[in-house]
Amino acid sequence: MLRRIAPHIAVGDEDLGVKEMKAWIARRFFAALCAASSLIAPAVAQTDAEAEFYKNKSIKLIVGSATGDSFDLYGRLVSRHLGKQLSGQPSMIVQNMQGAGSLNALNYLMNVAPRDGATLGLLIPVATIQPLLQPQVARFDPRLINWLGSVADDYFTCGFWTPGKLDVKDLQAREYVVGSTAISGATYAATRVFTSALGLKLKLVPGYGSMNELNHAAEKGEVSGHCGLMATTLKTNLWQAFTAGQLQIVLRAGLNDDPTLPGIPNAFDLATSEEDRQVLLLLAGPWYYGRPLAAPPGVPPARLKALRSAFEAMVRDEAFLADAKMLNAVVAPLSAEKLADTIAEIYKIPESVILRARPLFGVE
Repeated sequence: MLRRIAPHIAVGDEDLGVKEMKAWIARRFFAALCAASSLIAPAVAQTDAEAEFYKNKSIKLIVGSATGDSFDLYGRLVSRHLGKQLSGQPSMIVQNMQGAGSLNALNYLMNVAPRDGATLGLLIPVATIQPLLQPQVARFDPRLINWLGSVADDYFTCGFWTPGKLDVKDLQAREYVVGSTAISGATYAATRVFTSALGLKLKLVPGYGSMNELNHAAEKGEVSGHCGLMATTLKTNLWQAFTAGQLQIVLRAGLNDDPTLPGIPNAFDLATSEEDRQVLLLLAGPWYYGRPLAAPPGVPPARLKALRSAFEAMVRDEAFLADAKMLNAVVAPLSAEKLADTIAEIYKIPESVILRARPLFGVE
């Protein structure tokens, strides 16, 4: 039974004087401190170990695209800020490894790169579905990638420079000529998937050398528009044309709502069968994690945790956000967990749907 003792401390069934009470408090405090130290020591040691690893080190950031494009822009933005969020303050060096839509970079990251947390990749997300479309050339399983997160999500839109108001019913009722880049490119796949899943009457003219060339062709009336216009490109490069009414967005295919573009029909809502929605998921799912940052499999768990924490801190950091704003780069981060969950859903798509989708993506 507890009772009060001078000076007002209950310690069981015996009274302690002031001197004894002080000694008892000191012993209890020391015991509690030792217990607390035993709990936090591993975390402190872990932090020290990661700081020691990254100290005086350079992280190599493999960017799976050419110098000067939007992925390179994001890669260099990340390279200026991610290291500041890591213990040890490592520098970062960008190495561009273009080819096959980031497939070369992703194959390197998965099969060749050191697995110590000092080599990372920023990749074109379509590369993650190539094991489904072209298993003979994609030698990896993206479900095994150690994702850090994505700097910005993205989605496809159909943009038209045609005078007069258009809607989806117009695209289903009569033929419109649209352009695309190469048959291996995203604009080609997007147009073919939209046409197949929604019954659009789009006559496709492929072969434009770049997105800039394709946009100029649409502005001049060579084609009516195209269905490979990414939302980030719209917001960074074509927003003035959109707000002025020269460019209209008739359709989108995205896994997220976008309050900056309200009222635009989503292809997922318009599709009439589950198979059509699965074909759309194969197209739009990767762009949901539009600017993904990855580490190879096998990175030590403590180091991977440090990298993910650094990524989360970076995308909230005022200096990073100010730098992105100066570059007109959209920042809409996605967590590693959501990214991995989306890839898992994509890889549940049945083989019958994959067979239907391959020619739509330009794969024979």
